[in-house]
Amino acid sequence: MIRGSFFTFVSTLFGALATLGAERPAAAATTWTPPYFPILMRGEYDYDAMMRALPTDPPHKQVFLSNPSMLTAPGVAGIFQKMTLAMTAYEFALERGNRLTLAMAAVLIAEPVVFALNDAMWQKYRIAATFSLQDRTGRIGARNFTRIPGPI
Repeated sequence: MIRGSFFTFVSTLFGALATLGAERPAAAATTWTPPYFPILMRGEYDYDAMMRALPTDPPHKQVFLSNPSMLTAPGVAGIFQKMTLAMTAYEFALERGNRLTLAMAAVLIAEPVVFALNDAMWQKYRIAATFSLQDRTGRIGARNFTRIPGPI
């Protein structure tokens, strides 16, 4: 048995529906702006320089731009995770027929630039400690854990 009357149900329903179109107070307005990811067309970047930097044999190429976030999980650089996911999707999309090769490149901007530095630079400038970068075991080490495989 349903408690309350049909009148209570209908009045509550119409009250809720009436608030859907109501103006929201200015204080409740959000200031969040969705991220903008421009798609560059040929002519908006140095296409010839990019083709010289990428291997010419593979017909398929992808270039990834890093975002300012460093790690998506301890010991996992966000840019390399994006690249790995894209490679997996590429392989699944082309699992039938001849296996094709995909050339990939990363453009490191902001803090992720440190992933291009060798272990000597990481030790000298204490990169991991400066940016609080944890390896996969959760420790802050002295080497660039993205350049050589580390413990899982």
